[in-house]
Amino acid sequence: MSKAVSVIIVVLVLFIGGALLIPNMVDWNKYKSTITEQVQAKTGYTVAIEGDLSLSVFPLPHLNVHDVTVLNGDNTLTKISEVDVSVELLPLLSKDVQIRSVSLLDPVITLSTNAEGVGSWVLAEKEQAIAEGKDTSEEAEDVAADAERDSAPSVSIGSFEISNGTFIYKDGVKGTSTSVENINLEGDMESLKGPFDVGGSLNYADMPVSFDMEVGDITTEGGVPVNLDASLQEKDINISFTGEVGLADKVAKGEFSIEGSDLNEWVASAPEGDFSASGKTVISQSEIALDDFEARLASLAFRGDVEAVNVNDANNRSFKFQLTETSDSNGDDMLTRILSGSDIQANFTMKPTEITVTSYSANLNDSELAGSAVYRYAAGESPATLRLLLKAGSINLDKWMNLADGNERNSDEKTSSENAGDKNSRTTQPSSYGFSIPIAMDLEATIAQLIAQGKTYRNVDAKIAARGDSLVINGFSANAVHNTNVSARGSIANTKTLSGLDLSVDIKTADAEALARSYDINMPESDITIGSLDADATVKGSLENMNFSVRAQGQGLTLTAKGIAKTPLEGLVLENLSLRVQHPNMVQAVKIFSPEFSMGRYWQKPVDLSTSLSMSDKSVRLASISGKAGPVPIKSGAFTIDTGGQKPSVNGEIALGDMVLPGTSENTANQASTSGSGASSRSNSSSANSGKWSSQAISSGWMNAFNADVKVSADSLAQNRWVLASPQLDFSLQNGTLNIPKLKANMFGGEFNLSANAKAGAESRGFSSVNVKANASSLNARKLYEAMTNKSSDLIDGQIQSFTTELSSSGQSMNTLVNNLNGQANLSGQNVVINGIDAAGFARAMGGSFKPVERIGVLLDATLYKGQTNFTSIKGNMPISNGIVTFSPLTLDGPEAVFDITGKVDLPAWIINANTAISIKNSDIPPFDLKISGSLSNPQKTAGSVMENYLQTKLKNKLGEFIEKEGIADKINDKLGIPLLGGSRNQQPANDNTSTDGASGEDESGSAPASEQPKPEDVLKDAIGGFLRNR
Repeated sequence: MSKAVSVIIVVLVLFIGGALLIPNMVDWNKYKSTITEQVQAKTGYTVAIEGDLSLSVFPLPHLNVHDVTVLNGDNTLTKISEVDVSVELLPLLSKDVQIRSVSLLDPVITLSTNAEGVGSWVLAEKEQAIAEGKDTSEEAEDVAADAERDSAPSVSIGSFEISNGTFIYKDGVKGTSTSVENINLEGDMESLKGPFDVGGSLNYADMPVSFDMEVGDITTEGGVPVNLDASLQEKDINISFTGEVGLADKVAKGEFSIEGSDLNEWVASAPEGDFSASGKTVISQSEIALDDFEARLASLAFRGDVEAVNVNDANNRSFKFQLTETSDSNGDDMLTRILSGSDIQANFTMKPTEITVTSYSANLNDSELAGSAVYRYAAGESPATLRLLLKAGSINLDKWMNLADGNERNSDEKTSSENAGDKNSRTTQPSSYGFSIPIAMDLEATIAQLIAQGKTYRNVDAKIAARGDSLVINGFSANAVHNTNVSARGSIANTKTLSGLDLSVDIKTADAEALARSYDINMPESDITIGSLDADATVKGSLENMNFSVRAQGQGLTLTAKGIAKTPLEGLVLENLSLRVQHPNMVQAVKIFSPEFSMGRYWQKPVDLSTSLSMSDKSVRLASISGKAGPVPIKSGAFTIDTGGQKPSVNGEIALGDMVLPGTSENTANQASTSGSGASSRSNSSSANSGKWSSQAISSGWMNAFNADVKVSADSLAQNRWVLASPQLDFSLQNGTLNIPKLKANMFGGEFNLSANAKAGAESRGFSSVNVKANASSLNARKLYEAMTNKSSDLIDGQIQSFTTELSSSGQSMNTLVNNLNGQANLSGQNVVINGIDAAGFARAMGGSFKPVERIGVLLDATLYKGQTNFTSIKGNMPISNGIVTFSPLTLDGPEAVFDITGKVDLPAWIINANTAISIKNSDIPPFDLKISGSLSNPQKTAGSVMENYLQTKLKNKLGEFIEKEGIADKINDKLGIPLLGGSRNQQPANDNTSTDGASGEDESGSAPASEQPKPEDVLKDAIGGFLRNR
């Protein structure tokens, strides 16, 4: 017995020793090829062992292999740096494989599909069968796998470990690649049929994930219990699933839950706050269903159902869901407000390159949306394309945004706090006003009613296309408040930089003021309203350098502006700006901006002004001014307006064309540019004057509104018969005082100079003082006389050598200004001729003896009609007091006669009362008077009693019964307008407009033969008409 025991002990020692020594003595690397051949024969995959292979038996079978690679043809499926396997020895004797431990170091598993979707793990024979359409069915493979599993030995793994593993999957269909790195896990498996227990961590998309999974017993009849817990550590998200997976029907059923602390860190623009989701799920190869689905997103809560069908058909996956928000939350962010109380339904399909939303409908806080969408994406194409059709009955953005946006206020406070202490933060930090479009999009939206910021927009219609960073507005229109219509079209080449702009915008409104108030735009207080407004604008270029053109029409005013706008959102700078202002009535155009402005009918003419404009910080430069401002023709001009002082200042110069002021006749106006030469029109164009001056206060507020220093020139300036050629005017306006140091012009063949100043009156009414100094030289006496009487006349010729005047006044109206007019006027001239009167010839004729019929015609024709009186000098001194001009006297002195004019011109009353004392030198004719009185517009002329008595006595003695018999006295008196020769009828004053071409008493039977003596009445008619007519 003891001997047997000894034998057994020896055998055991030899066995154990052999188990320890023999494996170490064997070079197992010689068997690499045998091992790889057996694996390839069994699996079809090629295994390459490039490192050492070692095997030990005692105390436990142990295998260690380095640098193992598994390939399928040219595709590397797996590479492992080290494989270490330890197996229980005794269970092997009964075909019970109990693996004590398995360790894989640095395994890299790489799987991929080609463009046809065939996996890299598919063996060549099967890939060819698939290509030829002869692939065996999955059911046959499943049966074979089940049979193999039933005949396989029992296998258990005490523990397994993977260190620093990597899994890579490349989708050749979609052109995408997914990798899971840093895989570290530990687990155990009681048998190949379960249960399993595994836990560990990995990195997915640079995000660490930890997990723990338990799998129950695997049976072919029922489902496999699965319990999974996973955590996304950096995002603080926990995921769990509890249920079972059926191996036979390949259906997973169970309950799931997801919890997280802040989805905003995971999904941009999501509401801040905790989130969770839970429900029951059924997942099969073709369908996914979520029942009793509940989710919380910050303060939002959703309930509903989600269903997906044909999920295994990549070309026809269909989904539908119905979700209802039940919290009625009023959160601080926009998404919460939009989704609160919402009810959303959608049906969509997914294809490898397309998602099609066949229909969707949503009720979002009283906003009803419906429509369809198509989202297209393809391998190698970026960005994807979305075609969205949106139809909405009503969208209430106010209810979405809640307007009392505390979140925005908090954000503003945060920004303000962050910028505190950095006074230059706005300038040192670059601003970006662009936006990015992540997908290509075609949007067609029709919204019946859109409510935003308390305003209702109707019939919103938009067609917008986005490609990359470009945006094309094929059409946009909307009806806004106050019957306003807005439309836009155009494109933006780069939305990130807002460059490549080519946009057009049109706005039409029935009430511009009400529209401005609706958008909190302050407009100047005015009694004149713009009312309806029609505006359109185009912009091209970039936001930093934008070419624009704007046209606006309202209240009859049309404003057109073109130019370049730079940095409009940081500090607007305008360059190369051109403006054009048009209005059918200049006065009404000014009233739009200054309701108190008022001027007479003469100024109520069209405006059409053009100018170029440039702006700096507090300065505006107007150049190239041209056009017409009412009746004022503007040839050129340039002004600088500075707004940096206490009040604006204007500096510049302007050149006018032929300017005609009120009261000028058309014929005179046409002669404005050639004043001083040529004959005057004989038409009587004097404007009537009632003798009354307006008592309405003159507004002088404009004199305190700004300061100015301006030079003005014109081709001509005409009023009535006053015509200034090439006038030049310099004036300055400083704090309510207007100073005119120079007004220079050519007038009536001579020169005219004027200087003046005026101060605005109290309360901007009238003038507290007006002072004028003027002088003229070498004036054409005839044209001066015509201008003073405002009618054509050849009564006087010659030259006014000098005229000077100094005037002063004050008052609130024209009436008070004229009544307060004071000053002095002085006149001197030489070689003046009075036509129609030959004083010396008249005296000689009256002193001779003649036959009545022969001498009467010679007397009047030679001395009156064809006669004239020459004066070597004219001098006058005319003081002016309270609007009354006094002749004291005005003397015309010549070799044959002296005219002394005395009297007054009452400007306030618009009347004249003057007497001309006529003395005939070297004659027995006593001095006689010619009186002028009445309205300045139509004065009456009468001869004095001395002349009347003298002529009556003289002529009666000469003519006697001839005058009485032929009735000549009445005819003469008719022409003179005075009872010079007696007669049988009372006479009326002559009309200034009486024509010399015909008169009453003309022989209607025709002219007498040339050889006959003219009739006496015809001779007298022509003679007296030449004496007193106004030419």
